[in-house]
Amino acid sequence: MHPGVGLAIADWLDRAAASERAAVAAVARVYTTPAEQNAWLDDHRDHQALAVARQILGDQP
Repeated sequence: MHPGVGLAIADWLDRAAASERAAVAAVARVYTTPAEQNAWLDDHRDHQALAVARQILGDQP
């Protein structure tokens, strides 16, 4: 992989992770039940970034 592509992917995944952390913190202040929180997060998370990270790490969903 070209180093520039690797850096771009790493930056994208870092931003997606930061966004996820911020969303988790915010949703906890808005929704009271874990089911509501998880539903909102699932609708708003970057599923493409998660799929790429899982492929890189060899994790299964």
